[in-house]
Amino acid sequence: LVELLISLHKNDRNPIKHHSFELWEGDTIVAISVGFSYGRVYHDYTHATIVRDDSRSGTILTKIVGHLLQHCGYKLWYWGQVSEGTSYMADYIEKYGGVELSRSDFFARWDTLVTQTPLSIEKELAEGHCLVEPYREKA
Repeated sequence: LVELLISLHKNDRNPIKHHSFELWEGDTIVAISVGFSYGRVYHDYTHATIVRDDSRSGTILTKIVGHLLQHCGYKLWYWGQVSEGTSYMADYIEKYGGVELSRSDFFARWDTLVTQTPLSIEKELAEGHCLVEPYREKA
């Protein structure tokens, strides 16, 4: 599956790109956010805080990803929907300023934004346009 996602991401004709954002502390991965982009829409499908402590690494990574997406011109970041009977997504909407959209409003935005081209996340990371230094292979 990983090889398939990488090959799809590298295919210039494929408009859907897969992204994995990782936050490391030394040699330890402490948080991760994984999703895909399509035009100026970013849709994450999993977040994980691997190291649970007072450092709030998951929150930090969320802010880093948000900053990078804004810098690259993304206009819609889909996190999920509020589930009836739970406070799961409602907590995140309140905490991070999200907005719940009706299905028709969501798809109206989606249909417009997927036809637009943002700046390249990889290029902007490589050029240092992020709140943290990008990972560089050790020589």
